[in-house]
Amino acid sequence: MSLADLEKKLRYHDWNYSYSDDYSVVRRGERAWDELKVLIEKFPRDDVRPLWEKHCPDDYKGKFDIFFPKFAIVVKGRKHHYITLDAAKKAASEIFNTTGIVVGIEGE
Repeated sequence: MSLADLEKKLRYHDWNYSYSDDYSVVRRGERAWDELKVLIEKFPRDDVRPLWEKHCPDDYKGKFDIFFPKFAIVVKGRKHHYITLDAAKKAASEIFNTTGIVVGIEGE
């Protein structure tokens, strides 16, 4: 998968799938969105952000960091995303204090 392939997927993504009255359209859109998120996370943020801004609808412009936070903690194999390092540290500390589970922080 290249950045050009990702750009094509962004260009043709049904950004309004959640507004459909047809559940099959909503479900298909959710699957496509999940696949798109996985692809986006494979590329450097600075390469993807301009493509995002170019192809997303106005409601999504300037919100790349909300959809793709910089930091994550992994608990029992599941990622939990945070926009700031402080928020990720706080969450990791709370998990440790309540469960004793040590979690690492991934991110830039």
